[in-house]
Amino acid sequence: MFDIDRYIEYFNDDDMESMSFQKKSKDQPDVMEMSSSVYDEGLEAFIQDIYKTDFLLMDYMEIVENEVKGHPLQASTIDRLDFKGACAVLTWIVRSDQFSEGALGEAAEDRQLYRVLVRIKSLLSGI
Repeated sequence: MFDIDRYIEYFNDDDMESMSFQKKSKDQPDVMEMSSSVYDEGLEAFIQDIYKTDFLLMDYMEIVENEVKGHPLQASTIDRLDFKGACAVLTWIVRSDQFSEGALGEAAEDRQLYRVLVRIKSLLSGI
């Protein structure tokens, strides 16, 4: 079972540094070195756990386009989302990492994941 309180506590950190970058070293001088993001254990556990929930939606993109409408993903935007909208935004954040390496780490450090999880919990609690 997904422990939403555990992850709300984990993401509630103004100084969070959930990722680092590792250079892939090459011994060949004519080959460009690439770096890749490496997530800490907490964010890796979140990734594993969130995919086991019903919070991630297949039809998230249309909902995100309608709910967010090009606005920055700020607290005021997240606070007005209904349950399906909050799950769609959560899915969008999680899946964005597949298209832009490090995006999930940035969302954690920018407190977007924290805000969305708090919103989902409040909607589940009927607050």
